[in-house]
Amino acid sequence: MPHTRNEPEPPLAALAAAQMYTDDLLRLPNVIGVGVAYKVVDRQRTDTISVSVKVIRKERSANLATLDRIPSRLTFNGEEIPTDVIETAMPQACRFVYDFTKYRPVQGGCMIGPIGIPGGWGTGGGVFYDRHTPVEPVLLTNSHVLADPMNPLQIPKDIQVYQPPKFWWGEHVGHIIRTVPFFLSPLGANYAYTLDVDAGILHIDLPAKAKFSVTDISGMHPWACLPPYLGERVLRRGATSRLQSGTVEDIGLVIYLRLHDGKLAKVGNCFSIRSDSEDYPAQPGDSGSLVLDSAATRGLVCASDLIPGSLTYANNILDVLSALEIDAACNGGRRRMIRMAILTHLADISLIDEHVGKFDYFRSEYLSPEGAGTLASAIGALLINAPGQAIAGALLGDEEFSGLLNRAIGAWLLQPNLFEMLEYKIPEKFTPDLLAAFSRLNSMKQDVIDMRWMEDVFQDAEGRSMRELLGRTVKQPDLAFT
Repeated sequence: MPHTRNEPEPPLAALAAAQMYTDDLLRLPNVIGVGVAYKVVDRQRTDTISVSVKVIRKERSANLATLDRIPSRLTFNGEEIPTDVIETAMPQACRFVYDFTKYRPVQGGCMIGPIGIPGGWGTGGGVFYDRHTPVEPVLLTNSHVLADPMNPLQIPKDIQVYQPPKFWWGEHVGHIIRTVPFFLSPLGANYAYTLDVDAGILHIDLPAKAKFSVTDISGMHPWACLPPYLGERVLRRGATSRLQSGTVEDIGLVIYLRLHDGKLAKVGNCFSIRSDSEDYPAQPGDSGSLVLDSAATRGLVCASDLIPGSLTYANNILDVLSALEIDAACNGGRRRMIRMAILTHLADISLIDEHVGKFDYFRSEYLSPEGAGTLASAIGALLINAPGQAIAGALLGDEEFSGLLNRAIGAWLLQPNLFEMLEYKIPEKFTPDLLAAFSRLNSMKQDVIDMRWMEDVFQDAEGRSMRELLGRTVKQPDLAFT
């Protein structure tokens, strides 16, 4: 996972204040969203953190009743947080797309459409892994892309999805397996539905294949997922507006979203992106596209106000992963690899979570990339750089690589505890299978692994313990893993 040492600390007090007062503020006239942003003074962004209150129309305080006025400051734990009232248009759910390209393998940024759902077209944001057995690849998009626009309370399931939509002679690529449900609002609310995050997934069905990439965005895909932060520069690739860039303006945002039946939904766990210059924000059909930067995936687009130079709205990707129980490529790849090892060795498949947790702990304790000079640190560096991404992609897309890697390390992954993992004796076939796996990887990924280095390190590994092997000294020049 990429480090976050260069990213700012989240403004915890302001986020807590926004959360505490959101419901009260959303009851006020014209208010359509509450989040945290840098305060704007005379159209210039300042360095002051504020609770940002989105309104569809600003009114003079004198024209409002005292109880309808937005306070200039909010108090949380004795700390006063300034507010900032920002006029913006009503967020709209985005559907109806114009990119009818067929993408094979299926990848992020493509147009999709569930069969039998009127106007149910949008963007398949990216490929992830379902945490549930059998740990298969899924394509992530919005709930409102997959739901009936006139009956969002009906949960879609097992509905076939086409890419591009069938009306444009698309092909069946998957079926809906989970969406985050819409719920009716409380009695007396000025909105119709509530939605924790606007997200759903479809299983990618054979013979369709998938790959971890987003079209038009070279080298950037959800290998890791991190929360957005204020002022962050991001990209998104939707099926309508294609590749667009912008800056994160609000975080910790709750918004009202106008659905296609004309009713409002209250959507949580959002952030906003200010479009560059006079570029348009997300357009109809961009719903479901990923928001990324060079380090990680940050969000899932769900709405925009459709005005040039204005705002796109997205859900925090960490909340999306949690709600749908899915994993990004690297975490999901580990889970998939361990599942394969369990099946090969006829172990109990219900133990997959236990073995994943054990391996992650082993990695944090014994495969730290910090420092240099040992095989353990070299492997730690390998797993978080380009080779790690190549491994994750090959685990999804190439059965020969997956099989060779499983033959090499599958039995080791299933050792009952960390002590046994360290004391594991390297078997006879370990090195040949491991080298064959990475030779296969190089043939697909243009020499992403230095095979000479690997041959030198592992040539006499047979019979040695994993503890001894990981402590072996390696030369720094051999660690060219980027």
